[in-house]
Amino acid sequence: MISEVKNIRSAFAGLFSWGLFFSFFFIGSTFLVSCNQNYKRDVKITGKTMGTTYTVKYISNAENQVEKEQIDKVLIAVNKSMSTYDPNSTISRINEDTVSWHALTFNDFMFKDNFELSVKMFNATNGYFNPAIGPLVEYWGFGPERKKPQSIDQKQIDLLKQRCDFKSISLVNLENNSFMIKKQHPQSKLDFNAIAKGYGVDKVAQLLEKNNIERYMVEIGGEVRLKGLNAAEVPWAIAVSKPEKKSNQIELKGILNNKNTSIATSGNYQNYLKIGDKDYGHIINPNTGMSEQTDLLSATVLHENCAVADATATACMVMGFDACKSMIEKSPNLEAYLIYKDSEGTNKYYKTAGVSIR
Repeated sequence: MISEVKNIRSAFAGLFSWGLFFSFFFIGSTFLVSCNQNYKRDVKITGKTMGTTYTVKYISNAENQVEKEQIDKVLIAVNKSMSTYDPNSTISRINEDTVSWHALTFNDFMFKDNFELSVKMFNATNGYFNPAIGPLVEYWGFGPERKKPQSIDQKQIDLLKQRCDFKSISLVNLENNSFMIKKQHPQSKLDFNAIAKGYGVDKVAQLLEKNNIERYMVEIGGEVRLKGLNAAEVPWAIAVSKPEKKSNQIELKGILNNKNTSIATSGNYQNYLKIGDKDYGHIINPNTGMSEQTDLLSATVLHENCAVADATATACMVMGFDACKSMIEKSPNLEAYLIYKDSEGTNKYYKTAGVSIR
């Protein structure tokens, strides 16, 4: 849901948006700035994609513009490549095959991009980001069928874990612009949902920059990429809300003011299910096969690339605060704002030096 939020700051008018994993405020301006015969267009485009909403805002002159149809075309292509909810998508066809061969169409190139980036993220997070977790996602009821188990079957979970070995899935480049996906376990299934929104953000940003638009905010379901200044000639501002289950209360925990970056947040508090008398969040530990809530309540990660920020934020939630903090501090291109519980159950907040927050 996206709606206007008034009087946060007198210099801004903004947006409130939450996606599947986290809530943000988008604080910008929506007016035209005139200068003699030349003027700047303050454009806002919204729509639906990936089971959520998107918002694109950009500042440009009359010659440089991107229309909603162009944005939708890019996002449809991303879905055709990576949506597990589309039975005809590239990833769905691969998931149903033991060995799959595919010509490198535009959509398939996107799949190849995400597979190769996922390999890098799998290694960078010591396997906590694992796109081969599809069988466990389905077991826990967070897949396309949304069919949750009636009880927790540890033997079944242990069996499914064997099918979630990302190292057992390989991509082989072939001649004639084609590639092959090989799976050692026929029932292995890939799931790029923890990186797809960020990747979609990056692709829309590339579309804007290809059209010489250098001041923009692109958001899909809470994952954001920012560049330049907004129409008020100040950095785009993103505000973090309190992490509570199905809460309609808006409690700001800080406003991020970072130019030229991407911001992605992951948390277990919005997307969860109840089995028996216990709640289980959508983030699954690939090492245990369990849906687990660590001491980390939410992880907001900043990186130049939104897909990287998206994948890292998900991995952080599985790792917990200490391991996440250690990984972020060792990564010179990553910044983070973390909300966690200490040993006494009190909410605590941590940010790296590169995060500008009010």
